[in-house]
Amino acid sequence: MMRTVDKAGTDIAQNVTKKRSQLSSIWFRFKKNKLAMLGLALLVIIVFFAVFAGVFADYEEDCVFQNMSERLLFYSKGHPLGTDQYGRDLFARIIFGARISVAMCVSTVLISMICFSNRDLFNKLSLSPYRVVHAREWYRVITHGFVHADWLHLFVNMFTFWSFGEYIEKVFQYMGFGSWAFLLLYFGGMIVASISDLIRHRNDSWYSSIGASGAVSAVLFSAIFLNPWDKILLFAVLPIPGIVFGIIYLIYCQYMAKQSRDNINHNAHFYGAIFGFVFPALLEPRLIQAFFSHF
Repeated sequence: MMRTVDKAGTDIAQNVTKKRSQLSSIWFRFKKNKLAMLGLALLVIIVFFAVFAGVFADYEEDCVFQNMSERLLFYSKGHPLGTDQYGRDLFARIIFGARISVAMCVSTVLISMICFSNRDLFNKLSLSPYRVVHAREWYRVITHGFVHADWLHLFVNMFTFWSFGEYIEKVFQYMGFGSWAFLLLYFGGMIVASISDLIRHRNDSWYSSIGASGAVSAVLFSAIFLNPWDKILLFAVLPIPGIVFGIIYLIYCQYMAKQSRDNINHNAHFYGAIFGFVFPALLEPRLIQAFFSHF
């Protein structure tokens, strides 16, 4: 009995030590990456303001109340980031409207970081159509969106999501849909983007897919639907109308999907984008008329 207890205690100690060693390795690699440290610092600042939004601003007064005498201010003592077209404080609207976006970004970054040095967890969370269909591991349809191949893959997805997610989150709140609509858009895009893989690769045990690109594409194209002439930076340099960017993006996705020359899941981007574009109209059909009124 004593030997069994001792062995169990030793095993537990070894497992704890192993986990600590893995965490230390992750942190060591993370610290050596200057871009990663900068991203972490920015993330901490964003999370801080989002969590303590009520300390820095009043929701009703700064986010809801319209003061047309202070509309479109660039900067003032009471408005560090200026005001919008209705005189509402931009800083307050950002920190109040970003809470779900922040939670999604933080959770995705943390899980991706862990998976960078934990291949077993990486494989368990990735989208394997074969495992989903034959082993009924349906959770992979969601979890693959929290795993990324490398820092560049993670940065591009989260930067794009943050750039448009905060806007969509605020618009949905303003329209009275609530937080559930934003979550449905994000995870719905992730699921819809996976359907093509589940059908085409259900018998391919070697195929796997990772990343939040389908969900991020859904958020991006919802923004395009709601404001089609807003500028989007093509190649992060050239500003073009969102609707033009969207058309180019969809054509490119289909072309590259047919070529199959890289390891990028272009079909996931395409179907996630289509879902995101029609999603606002599913919530409120009158938005279809509003969309065409832009032309």
